[in-house]
Amino acid sequence: MPSDALVPSGSVTKAWTAVAILQMVEQGKIELSTLAHTVIDPVLQRSWHTTLFELWDRQPNVNRITFQMLLGHTSGIQDYPADLQTRVEAGEEFGPKELMDMTAKDLMCTMPPCRKLYSSIGYVLLG
Repeated sequence: MPSDALVPSGSVTKAWTAVAILQMVEQGKIELSTLAHTVIDPVLQRSWHTTLFELWDRQPNVNRITFQMLLGHTSGIQDYPADLQTRVEAGEEFGPKELMDMTAKDLMCTMPPCRKLYSSIGYVLLG
C-alpha cells in the first residue's frame, strides 16, 4: 500500500487505532480509564470549535466515556447510520466530522459502560 493511500475509517483501521491507543498507554501518556473527552475535546475544539458534550447534544453521560469503553465497544455511542454503506458505494465521501454529525446522538444506555455495541464511530473518536 502506498504511503499516500486513502483508507476508509471502517473496520480495517480499528486494529491500527487500538494499537496506537495501547502504545500511548504503554508510554504513560494516557490510561485506559482516562475520560475520553479530556483528550478528544482539545482536538475537537481546534478542528471544529466544539466538544464531545456539544456534539452529542449535551448528554452529560457522554463525558463519562473512557478509552477502555471506546476500545471495547461499551461506550453506548451508536454506530453509523444504516444507509452509510449504500452512500459510500454511490461514491460519497465522509470525514470524521460528517460521520459524527450523521450518527444518532442518543447513547444506547443511560450510564456507560454498556453491553457490547459495535461502534465504528467510537473508533473515529479514538482516531
